[in-house]
Amino acid sequence: MRIADTALLRCPTTGSPLRWQGTNLELMLADGSLTSSDGSQVWPVVDGLPQLCREAEVGAVDLRMRHIHDRLPRAHRPLLRLALPLLQGGGSEGALQQATREALHLDHLGPGARVLEVGVGEGGNLPWLVKALPAETELWGLDLSEVLLRRCRERWASHPFREQARLLLADAHRLPFADGSFDRVFHLGGLGRFQDPARVLAELVRITAPGGFAVVIGKRLDPREPAAPPVAAAFRLLTLWEPEVPFSSLGTPPGAASVEEQQVSRFFASLTIRKPA
Repeated sequence: MRIADTALLRCPTTGSPLRWQGTNLELMLADGSLTSSDGSQVWPVVDGLPQLCREAEVGAVDLRMRHIHDRLPRAHRPLLRLALPLLQGGGSEGALQQATREALHLDHLGPGARVLEVGVGEGGNLPWLVKALPAETELWGLDLSEVLLRRCRERWASHPFREQARLLLADAHRLPFADGSFDRVFHLGGLGRFQDPARVLAELVRITAPGGFAVVIGKRLDPREPAAPPVAAAFRLLTLWEPEVPFSSLGTPPGAASVEEQQVSRFFASLTIRKPA
């Protein structure tokens, strides 16, 4: 992350701007801290990775999901690639990515746009995002797992788009950004992995810029076709650790101009929220 990027950050506790103090590496953050403008909150930056959450404030559901993902970081992506065709009745990971591209309206973005993935994990979505986005787009990735974030940085260190990516450790319930910071904000995997799904959704919308889109791709069994016992059993297995959270139970988040739901595969649905221009 560049030192200039810290202008976008806000203290998760006070909401105030953060001031960088520490060692620099060619205008990049190295080691130091980010301090709130009133001096009451100090957040460490270790090896260039801002750590903007307090462990004591992380919910039990989020801690459990982090525990699971931390232990299978390298296996998660291959398992997903193999399982999706089965789970979606022949659909592929690429089909789910295409549905995400369409829900995000990426074709409408111009150069210099900002895109944030909440729950970036090991960065499996970065390659297709780079291909779909205009030049000079800023790619931001946020996760609660330091293990996955460091794996993400290690995995893509030799790729050209590393200059476009900014990574940070933070809690999705308290996104450390100013209102309206990103043209597109998205999360893949579903809101069942969060302690308070409605609060996370409200945060995604809050940091979306006017005229922008916030998108969630979550787990939902297709209501348009009857679920045969094997299909229902597969869906129960898929949602064993991350229970399904119906979009209808979340209500309309503050600041939304429109909300659209769409079933994108047998087991996944998209929720697209547009902010007023």
